[in-house]
Amino acid sequence: HTVSDAPLRVLDLCCGIGQSTEVLAYYLNPQSQILGLEYSEHFTRTARTRNYVHRSGAKPRVEFRAQSVLETFCDTQGTPLADSSIDLVNCCGAIGAHFTPEATRTLVKEVTRVLKPGGHALLDCGNAGTPLSELVKLGRAHGLKKLKVSQNSFLDFYPQVCFLKSV
Repeated sequence: HTVSDAPLRVLDLCCGIGQSTEVLAYYLNPQSQILGLEYSEHFTRTARTRNYVHRSGAKPRVEFRAQSVLETFCDTQGTPLADSSIDLVNCCGAIGAHFTPEATRTLVKEVTRVLKPGGHALLDCGNAGTPLSELVKLGRAHGLKKLKVSQNSFLDFYPQVCFLKSV
């Protein structure tokens, strides 16, 4: 499975000051729409000041909203995102470090709601928060199939699990 070269609707959860959003903007189709959700209003203000550029030099559409990812995902106007409206969900460095399995269950349920059939979710895991085995079990319970587990290096404490939502 590979992510499409077509424009995607992307959700970057727990995006912090926009570092992960910057990577998504660089690599995804420059016509993609990326929405970063972050609990801290201070972090979202900082994220809005970053320069998001696609590798071609194009300026992708990037927006941010300060909100908890344990609530219904909303757009910048506060309107709940539609069911099956997102192609790709990314969350790195949060679930594995900060989210209990109970909180992760809430998050995975909402990820599954907004994710299109055939869409991908890249979710991190770790022993300090939600361990790999628990994340995979929660994903499976909500109709997500584990495709792959990746780590950038031995220094990366939070492996990413790539899930596919069943068609």
